[in-house]
Amino acid sequence: MSVTPALPAGLSYQIIAAAPSRGVSVSLMITGTPTNAVTNHQVSLEIRDQANVLCDLLPVAFNVINLTGTIADRDVYAGRICPDNSGVGAPLGSLSMSKNATGLQLTLHSTSTAEALSALVNWQGYDPAKDQYYLSFTWSTVNARIDLTLDTQGNGRGTFTAPSGEEQTVFFAPVTQNPANFSGTYNVALRPQPSPTPHAYDGFALGWLRLIVDTTGAGTYTGTLIDGTAFAGTSAITEEADGSGRMVFFAPLNWDNSLGRYQGRIAGQLAITPLPLRYEPGAGFNDACVYDCTNAIWARTSTDKDAIQPCGTTYQTGKTLTEQAGLAGQGLDFLFEAQQALPANQTVVPDLIFLAENSTSSALIPRNDNLLAAELTSFSINTNTGVVNGSLNVLSSAQTGQPLQREAVQLRGILTPITSDCCSAGTDLFLGYGYFTWRDTPYAFRISAQSAIQNTVPVLKSLAGLAPATPIQPVEAAEVAVQIQSASKRVLYQRLHSSDLFLADWSAAAEDYTELTVATGATWQFVALSQDKAPSAPLQVVIPRQTTLGASPDSGDAAIPPGWNLIGIPADRHYIVIDNGGGTILAYAESASAYTSTNELVGGRAYWVFAPDNDYVATLSQMEQPTPSLVIKPGWSFLALPTTPLPDHITVWYWNGSNFTLTPPSADPAPGAWLHNAAQP
Repeated sequence: MSVTPALPAGLSYQIIAAAPSRGVSVSLMITGTPTNAVTNHQVSLEIRDQANVLCDLLPVAFNVINLTGTIADRDVYAGRICPDNSGVGAPLGSLSMSKNATGLQLTLHSTSTAEALSALVNWQGYDPAKDQYYLSFTWSTVNARIDLTLDTQGNGRGTFTAPSGEEQTVFFAPVTQNPANFSGTYNVALRPQPSPTPHAYDGFALGWLRLIVDTTGAGTYTGTLIDGTAFAGTSAITEEADGSGRMVFFAPLNWDNSLGRYQGRIAGQLAITPLPLRYEPGAGFNDACVYDCTNAIWARTSTDKDAIQPCGTTYQTGKTLTEQAGLAGQGLDFLFEAQQALPANQTVVPDLIFLAENSTSSALIPRNDNLLAAELTSFSINTNTGVVNGSLNVLSSAQTGQPLQREAVQLRGILTPITSDCCSAGTDLFLGYGYFTWRDTPYAFRISAQSAIQNTVPVLKSLAGLAPATPIQPVEAAEVAVQIQSASKRVLYQRLHSSDLFLADWSAAAEDYTELTVATGATWQFVALSQDKAPSAPLQVVIPRQTTLGASPDSGDAAIPPGWNLIGIPADRHYIVIDNGGGTILAYAESASAYTSTNELVGGRAYWVFAPDNDYVATLSQMEQPTPSLVIKPGWSFLALPTTPLPDHITVWYWNGSNFTLTPPSADPAPGAWLHNAAQP
């Protein structure tokens, strides 16, 4: 056998003798890499016998194409694996090929293989008639194969044969030639796809994805789902005929060893509006749209899955949410909205809480205008990523009439600071999405620039069965019945200076009011709640308690002997003297360095009380007050005896009814005393 004329430069041939069983047959192997482009290079393969008689002549035409600068010479290709050649449906895998010094590094992720498949490949052939390049590779260790074609328009197609033998269609394309149109950072909300059947997370998101596209068109993405699942990957931006970009995201979930495949996946193909087509270029705020309207999915298993509709926006690092949303100078607060899926009659979640942005500390701070706002912490904003973190207290009732139990949960989310429509009218993007987990169940929240109508402030309908007076007169009993009226039939209430919260829910009743028993000598706040309105401003009800101070053993809270008594007022109490009963009550006025008559007894201070006889009774109005911080300054102080131990340099002088002594009395109430602090100022 001979070849004439010579093969194209860089190619050589080798004659391989056949096995004896094959008789006189021989084979010819052509190897090498062409070094020059040629067109229609004709050669003849001649076969002659031992007498040099021509037995056969086979003409062969060679076309050698220089790939440099062609569609087959791109640095990166990216694509997706689909169930069939329609290209419809969420991807079953992703494909990337990146050029290096020796060829193309192919990486394939699939639901059909436990690990990503990789190989170093090259374009192996070209068909001038079809104007297509060819590439094939077999992973023999897992019995998988890929066959790809690429036409000169950049349309890549192929077949991936999975280890199971199932054939899936591959769609791919070269990286965009206009990467500057897509480079940037994008925050994408993974919202449930609208459907006729209501979804528990309608209006919220099932997670989020952050995409960073560099100046070469390469994309890196990370994401979090509301069940805590994190995913990540790399891809590249390909470009459609209309100039829009496409980027596949794919991560397999929940490998099933018995089935030999992943049961679930998070997958889709994002469309990215190129910079020249974004709305109002140069307006100073984000207006890019990133979306997948039809094909994305979050599948936990083959039967437990959600069709999702990703929608997102550019995120400008270092800028405030107010600036990025185009709201600067409008003086708007933001609104925190929680998914109302918890048992309403047993739990309370901070919802429809107004937030103000603090650009200095990069935080969203609850506007503390109602009881529920205090159960939501500030959100810290990572200005480089738009990720937000905070916490809230889920309030749950253990028993009717008992304080609600607080369970702190962590909030995590991402800002998507634009509200342009994605995919269809009426699906505006909120400014942020996130989730929290309570008792192993995830719940969603969102942040918007929308306003919210507040509930009407509750009304005090009656007190002790009577129409309430203004102001409310002191009540002798330790507790009193009040009727609270609210159209929402759901009220959160709290005793001022106490952290305990209580819930009254009578939504099943016909009346718009309910009766509650509350302690006297306290100020109570009542806030109306409902799922469709923000918490109301608080109704504040001050209910003084009437008590007495006297010489008789049954003188109420405090009994004192006849004569002069030095008493101390508990730090959390405040009294007004309604009637001093003919006795004398003196306070020490530091400014005058003298005792003066008073009708106000302040917690933490000491007072002289003169009881003229055993029948002495003073009538007092009692209220709670916040416990003051105790500061015993150097020198002399006239105070109620502190309940905590005092240092050695403070001397306490007690009154025993006739003179001062260093021996403490055992009588109640807590005594007043002169304290001397020997420390230097």
